[in-house]
Amino acid sequence: MGLEVQKKYRIDKMRFGIDNETIASTLAIDVNDISQYSPFSFDAVYAFIVAINGLLHKGLSVAEIKGKVLLDELQASNFSGISGDVEFDEKGDRLTQYNLLNIQQNGNSTEMVLVAVFSASTRSFAFKQMPVWMDGNRSEEPIHLFDCDPGFYQEDDSKLCRKCPRGMQCAGGLDTFQPCRPGTFANATGMQQCMPCPQGSFAPDAGSAQCSACRPGSEAPET
Repeated sequence: MGLEVQKKYRIDKMRFGIDNETIASTLAIDVNDISQYSPFSFDAVYAFIVAINGLLHKGLSVAEIKGKVLLDELQASNFSGISGDVEFDEKGDRLTQYNLLNIQQNGNSTEMVLVAVFSASTRSFAFKQMPVWMDGNRSEEPIHLFDCDPGFYQEDDSKLCRKCPRGMQCAGGLDTFQPCRPGTFANATGMQQCMPCPQGSFAPDAGSAQCSACRPGSEAPET
């Protein structure tokens, strides 16, 4: 096995050696003879090998490598795999790229067309061509595609709908959140409208999540 491959797959860094001939024969298989899912299976197993190897180098015994210890090390590991770069987020999901395929008409038949690639690490799409949207339009995204429900707002960077924060009100659609006016509050997330402070309490600032009781000698006779 060449030095470049040994370095890429950290064969020379293994606490317990791996049979080079076995790895070499696996990597040398004709891609036409294997399933399209085989690279992912290989990288899934190898992710555990990398994590276990890291824990062994930290001085842990084989008996100690299990449960949360192994899971934490697995999520922190990253390497260049056969299926691409292997890295995980805080939830354990792989940060990889996904192809967005679009069914398009081609004469009297339909075909699957690669129109974009989604990067999980940047949470964004890189479009190669505009897809055919659900309304039949292919020049630009339908505006209602990104509409958020009432109680949610659209995040600027990701364009995802997020639950309205406390102290804010969200009408939905494409709007962002709006702070509650003085005298009103929103004490929970996901509120469509701010509520007026009850009698005997006040909220002097915009964006209040709660109302305060009136100080001695003062009153708030109305909501």
